[in-house]
Amino acid sequence: MRKWSMQKSVVFVLIILVFVLIWFALLYTAIFELPINGKQETLRKVKTFNLVLNNNIIKKTSKEGSEETTDNQLKDSQLNAIVSPQIKAARKYKHRDLILKQPPLSPNRYKLTRAVYPPPPIEEIERNMTIYLQALHSKFSVMTGPKVDALEVWETYLDLTKSMVMKWDDENYHRIPRPRKDGSIFVSLGTYRDPFCPMTIKSLYSMAKDPEKLFVGMFQQNCFGPVCRTGVLVGGKVEDAGPDLDCYVEFCNSEEGINSNACKNGNVHLFNVNETESLGPYMARYLGSKFYRGEQ
Repeated sequence: MRKWSMQKSVVFVLIILVFVLIWFALLYTAIFELPINGKQETLRKVKTFNLVLNNNIIKKTSKEGSEETTDNQLKDSQLNAIVSPQIKAARKYKHRDLILKQPPLSPNRYKLTRAVYPPPPIEEIERNMTIYLQALHSKFSVMTGPKVDALEVWETYLDLTKSMVMKWDDENYHRIPRPRKDGSIFVSLGTYRDPFCPMTIKSLYSMAKDPEKLFVGMFQQNCFGPVCRTGVLVGGKVEDAGPDLDCYVEFCNSEEGINSNACKNGNVHLFNVNETESLGPYMARYLGSKFYRGEQ
């Protein structure tokens, strides 16, 4: 009787082991076999799509020549919508060699053309800058005094600059000169009471390979007299002084200016601003850059 009980126990254990093995086999198949089938199905779809795409290309010949057209004229957006899931899946499974073998799908290329408008004349640029500086001077004149608020000054400057200078830029974007291809060079030169300015512009033209192709937009901020004040000297002194050196006049009368004919030919555009109206170096270069005429 005891022997029979032991035999039944062994049979029962064997049955349990069989069920456990079957369960592990099913789990293994679910984890490892199904992704493999997914890979194969994805690759099959990619190959099938490219085969259909290649077969749809028909060569037509005529008297004018030959051209290649697609059967259904699928749009690029539709092609990308179809291919992208397969390509992403293939990349996920690291089938990079298959991706590299596929013909690239390129979007249509459109060549944008822009109507050519003549750039604004120099006289218009000078007039606009003069109106802006006069308006700014008028606004600031009202705000002078010991109780002036720095934030209010900044906001006044910013609002006026946006409503005038930057607005002109936006409205005249189509009039920006198109770049030339003649080897010309443009230099925006902003100066503030600079006695070394003549040396700078002389050096430009003396070292230029083709001085006739060198153009300068000079935004000169000087004290033009009759009585000016120096900067802060040793000991904190500020003294009366004569007018600042005129960089434009000094250069035009120099050997470099005469030999290059830069002033006579209009290669140097000058805009004078009183030093009390100075807006700093960044604004000086910005306003001076408006003399750009499409130099390369």
